Amino acid sequence: MATFTTAIKKIYSEGLSKHGFKKIKGKQPYFVRTIGDEIVHIITYRTCPTIIRGHKEFAIYGGIATVYRACINLEKAPRDNGGWLDKISDFYVKSNSSNIDKDLFHKITNLSYEEDDEEAMIESIKYSFEMTEKFIIPRLNEVVNIKECVDFFDKYNTPLLYIDEKDFGKGQNGYEYSEGLLNILIYTSSEYAEREINAHEKWNEILLHDMKIGINGFTMEEYEIDKEKRKQGIECQIKTFEKMVNDSKEHKKVMEEIKRCKIANIEILRNYGIDI
Repeated sequence: MATFTTAIKKIYSEGLSKHGFKKIKGKQPYFVRTIGDEIVHIITYRTCPTIIRGHKEFAIYGGIATVYRACINLEKAPRDNGGWLDKISDFYVKSNSSNIDKDLFHKITNLSYEEDDEEAMIESIKYSFEMTEKFIIPRLNEVVNIKECVDFFDKYNTPLLYIDEKDFGKGQNGYEYSEGLLNILIYTSSEYAEREINAHEKWNEILLHDMKIGINGFTMEEYEIDKEKRKQGIECQIKTFEKMVNDSKEHKKVMEEIKRCKIANIEILRNYGIDI
């Protein structure tokens, strides 16, 4: 009987190759394709704790990284890169927010198959790939420049765009995958402020919608607390951005850090066997 690792690696290697993805060197199951010399699209998988007795479970993830983050670290297992990778179900919800099929949502959040049933395992893996082609790959296909990366992060993983004033966040949790410096590359002060305010309003709408359909578990009181906390955070971010752009000394430091990150990450990707 084929092992799960052998079967999913074979099915995904063959299926993703036609979309331009290649498995990286090393033991971690990341499939990568690059867009120019700035953007990396990633698809991966991991096993999950079993909830249903007699079954095995797994999840498929997709994500985007740019060479302007502190470090593209694919030495970590997928479970340890959960801060910037999203499940198929996340892609499904965020591309179909007005028409969610709850049964499908739960089915693709963690995929399962009967233990010790090779045929069921293969069918489940093939189904997961069909869902990957349906929900993850088309969304990744839309992200081919830095502005589109920012729009993607804004919708799928807003915290990645956080700008840390103190030494670019070094030593802070999540520092290595922060994409905050992208903001400096594409926005003026007024554009950034407008984006942050609009993003806050859109996120309020998303949370309220998800509350109504019962997929985020927020109460109205929790929503109001979260809303005010995010508002204060946005005001702080706008001040930090203005300092990094308008203070010549700070701006020079930012641009040097951006250059350093790009050089370091391109070298990392090449060591993984990725052409960039």
